Amino acid sequence: MKNQRRQFNGTVLPDGTVLVTGGTRAAEFNNLRDGNPVHEAELWNPVNDTWTTMAPESSDRCYHSVALLLPDGRVLSAGGGEYNEADPPNPQRNLTDGQLFEPPYLFKGPRPIIESAPKEINYGKPFSVTVGTSDLIKRVSLVRLGSVTHCRNMNQSLMFLEPFTPAGPTMTVPAPADGNRAPPGYYMLFVLNKEDVPSVASIVRVAPAPGKTSKASMRVDVIPARRHPRPSDTLHKKIIKFSIMDCSTHNARIDLAVADLHQQEKPNFKATARKYAVNSTTLKRRYQGRQLSKQAASSEYRQYLTFAQEETLIGLINSLTDRGLPPTSQIVRNLA
Repeated sequence: MKNQRRQFNGTVLPDGTVLVTGGTRAAEFNNLRDGNPVHEAELWNPVNDTWTTMAPESSDRCYHSVALLLPDGRVLSAGGGEYNEADPPNPQRNLTDGQLFEPPYLFKGPRPIIESAPKEINYGKPFSVTVGTSDLIKRVSLVRLGSVTHCRNMNQSLMFLEPFTPAGPTMTVPAPADGNRAPPGYYMLFVLNKEDVPSVASIVRVAPAPGKTSKASMRVDVIPARRHPRPSDTLHKKIIKFSIMDCSTHNARIDLAVADLHQQEKPNFKATARKYAVNSTTLKRRYQGRQLSKQAASSEYRQYLTFAQEETLIGLINSLTDRGLPPTSQIVRNLA
């Protein structure tokens, strides 16, 4: 880059170039003092490995800013702030505005048009795309919907679908071969003409492979009736998927063990836990919870999800993953 910068955003564009926006040129973390924020955008061309300085933004786009490719080929650059710990708080630096960047390809001439495209495509199965009758298509690109946080767009990816076969205005386009090349989820499908001008994208869903369910990139084990799961319960999982532990038989043994403890003159948690093959710490917590008043116990246990609620929550998270969206708590609540 021509401008040194940190806390910036890099956005992959449908023609394969990368737009870099925002950032600060200072060495310190997110230094927003005058003269340090970089307003000039830069465009990287991977074909000849060159950087070109673009138009400047009017606001500081540093830490906590976002940059997202839109279906119309423009880039939304917005937000920013989070003052440096070495500086006094300045709420005016926490920005809630945004700007739209129009890449050079939007000034090269008329845009091709996607007349029709499928809503869903499957791995290894070619699909048809119809364009304008006068459009001469050079490339077809597939860009995954972005998800930006802390100057990182960890969801974006780009692939060119080739070779495609034109037959008049209708093209037969190869789908991604497998989930390693294009994970299931939602993408923007662009067609680009001879001048590398992209169309407005069609949103398509890449479906999971038959017989498989799209999973998120980590495992979540739901463990009912435990107030504070130990690190060993939730960390260092090698299986990469969402799952629900079937705790119905375990809970039944816990209930029997708690009833047994009530019959003991001096409760022996370790011996009872061995007898019923349950965790002694879990047993002790459950036993102590039963000793609360009915009102306190009710309030204490309302924080736990029922098994049906757990299944619903995991289903919502997997649904969001299929859509290429980050499963934040607010999105889960909205979807529910």
